[in-house]
Amino acid sequence: MLRVSIIKNGVVTHQGRFTDQLEADSWIALNRGHGSWGKIAGEYPLSFLSEDELSTEISRVTENDFGTLADPLITIPDQFETEILDISVIVEEENLKQKSINAINLGSDLIADIRTLNEKKLEDESMTEQQFTALLADQNALNIERALWNGSLITAKSLIQSFSGYYTTEEKDLFVARIDAFIAQYT
Repeated sequence: MLRVSIIKNGVVTHQGRFTDQLEADSWIALNRGHGSWGKIAGEYPLSFLSEDELSTEISRVTENDFGTLADPLITIPDQFETEILDISVIVEEENLKQKSINAINLGSDLIADIRTLNEKKLEDESMTEQQFTALLADQNALNIERALWNGSLITAKSLIQSFSGYYTTEEKDLFVARIDAFIAQYT
């Protein structure tokens, strides 16, 4: 992954991300050809140049073989710089961080779903207050919660599958299915 920055007067004016050098070079060539970022290096009649462009003057031709030119030709450099930076490592780190954020968000969402399920079970009396209190003190339940909070979904999945006594297989399978869908998205 490459990032191309166009710099004019020390300021980045345009940027693009590209998968490879060929794609970056094509973008640069297209925009150079259209003058999108300013004039490219070359000779220009004085009347075609701005004050800023004149300040970068390399040379000036005021005469040719036929005599004095009415509009001198001024040679200027590119009025912009291109900077190409390989950002593959940065993009990989950004993607990994986003995956972690998404895993934590899913874990948090699953915790909310578990809480909702617990509320329903207490309401319909399929779980007693005594069972609920025991659930809150259960080390395996605490480990599941910790794994979900920090986005350790593979660990949470394993713990949920082996967790017994409070939830039906169907209830656990719903949580596991959401974790599996997440894992499939990133493999």
